[in-house]
Amino acid sequence: MRTAATLTGMVAIALFGVWGALLMSSWVIVAASGMPLTASINAMEAANQPYSVLPGLLFAALGVVLGFAWVWLMWSPRVAAPAWAGFSLWAAIIALGGPAYFFASFGNINSVGDTFYGWDPAAAFALQAPLYLVSAVAAVIAIGAPLCVLILHASRVRRMHAESSPS
Repeated sequence: MRTAATLTGMVAIALFGVWGALLMSSWVIVAASGMPLTASINAMEAANQPYSVLPGLLFAALGVVLGFAWVWLMWSPRVAAPAWAGFSLWAAIIALGGPAYFFASFGNINSVGDTFYGWDPAAAFALQAPLYLVSAVAAVIAIGAPLCVLILHASRVRRMHAESSPS
């Protein structure tokens, strides 16, 4: 069970990176400009606005590397982390993907806004919103998992203390 969960977590981290890369390098550009990708890139270049696939490639590569690093950490005999800690770390990686996506995608999206007067930021955000939502839910999990463990531990300590004290 732990192997399947760990591999699923790795795939989820990697797919989050690839998803973000596709958004920032293609899908959002097309949606915001209302034109095919090649025409959008040509228009941005004609307006001296930069376009690069490098941030997307780095975002995807980082997702894959973090996915494998997380698996290594979960399977490493040197690290005896409980399942809740691994789950919380996984959620933190996904949660930090939202802000990382924002900064990595800013250049291309800014170029679209500077190139196309009538660009459609709502169409761009409609594509990005699910990524940000996944990141936000993961942030709640990353914070909530350790809090749940602390609350459960505190209640056990109180119960043990109450049982050991004379009535």
